[in-house]
Amino acid sequence: MIEERIIIVQLARFGDLIQTSPLIRNLKYEPGFDREITLLVDNRTSPVANMLYGVDNVVGINLDEIADIVSTPGVSQYKRIKEWVAAWKPSQSYDRLILLNHGILTATIASLVPARIREGPLLGEPLPRPHLYLTSTINDRHFNPLHLSEIWAAYGPLILPLPTPKLKSCNMGTALAISTAKGSVVSLKTKGFAVNVGSGGHERNWSAAKLAVLIDQLIEGRAERVTLLGTENDCSTAEKVISAVAMDKRAGIINLCGITRIEDLPVILENCEVLISSDTGTLQLAAATSIQTVGLFFGGANPHETGVFKPGAVALMDSNSLGSGQNNSDNISPESVAKIALDLAFNDKNLKGNYDSSTFTTLVARSASVAPEYRSLEASKSDNMAWERRRTFARKILWGEKILQYKRKIEQELNGPHKSELVREYSFMNTIENTHTLFNEGIDCPVDSAEGIWYQQLIKGLRNQLLQEAEI
Repeated sequence: MIEERIIIVQLARFGDLIQTSPLIRNLKYEPGFDREITLLVDNRTSPVANMLYGVDNVVGINLDEIADIVSTPGVSQYKRIKEWVAAWKPSQSYDRLILLNHGILTATIASLVPARIREGPLLGEPLPRPHLYLTSTINDRHFNPLHLSEIWAAYGPLILPLPTPKLKSCNMGTALAISTAKGSVVSLKTKGFAVNVGSGGHERNWSAAKLAVLIDQLIEGRAERVTLLGTENDCSTAEKVISAVAMDKRAGIINLCGITRIEDLPVILENCEVLISSDTGTLQLAAATSIQTVGLFFGGANPHETGVFKPGAVALMDSNSLGSGQNNSDNISPESVAKIALDLAFNDKNLKGNYDSSTFTTLVARSASVAPEYRSLEASKSDNMAWERRRTFARKILWGEKILQYKRKIEQELNGPHKSELVREYSFMNTIENTHTLFNEGIDCPVDSAEGIWYQQLIKGLRNQLLQEAEI
């Protein structure tokens, strides 16, 4: 048994931290290793870090203090920097450091942590494959087929299928959350719905009027309670939503905006049937609970990249907003969302019907050989094949030589439950073994098309990386 101490630097928001869970689980439980996992995080996400399964230690940093320190004049600034670093810098050394954030500040913070081996977007170093892929594809998110959880997992061992996010069993909520969610025996698991009224950016929010229509539809469809979730910043929106709901339906609304903490959320979600939310940390957290989810993706959000990392998750996507960052939330109607959520709770948890419209597409995350993959409900759609093709090519860049191990696993499973899907995937893998033959053999799309340009962008990034490594 090889003992190893690893520290993972993840200073982004709490949704990104949840997406780190598959990497943590694979590192923690790789056969032959006894690993101690430490997370270095923003103080604001420390409660989430402490909830994640496989995490042994959490080191928190006060990132808010940086702006104030920078504005401090002269020698006092130097003194404050030293005090700030001393407040969080680990005294012990680690065998390995993995940096998941790309930026000067985060790379500087990582450089201050004593570690024998360092990985990630480090200062003055070529980008490793996961961040090379991420930076190459970020300019056109419409074609990015890989989830952030898979991208982060590429820093760890290739143990397939990748695990979904998981929480420690002891972190299932506080007394406040339990008393609120279980306020009466009648309301417990009686087709309750949770609606997250906010998001990290205004461009991904629904209006209070639309949220009110959604709640009206849910209660008319036999929802016995609707729990509103959000931060203190969402309290005014929640009040507007409640005011816009018909008076006779307000008794079924429980408003928890601003009165719950992050660590309260798991038990609240566990005691609801369906969560409806835009692309938020709460939506990501739901992947580690039993609740069913309906994610709303507009304002540039891509469910293939940031959807709930769990089979069965539903995503409604306005493809016109991808890459533009514009809020096209009007293209997804609250009536359509309510119908899907009610069907999940009362009728068909597998959603076999056709819910698509001319303005949005309904996707469901399906189990697959590597990770959950979002696919259109209409299995015959050619778009599903296009996403499979992109995923296969992207994984070759992302996983590098580890892909040989991946291919061997596919070969072993060709007679398993995912046979038809794996046969296609294995065929794609063989045809793109050499990236130089991409447009001659592997990808059936015009070179000057948007998809073709996306492929070329990835190839160019990979070629530049290889040249940098050769010079070193």
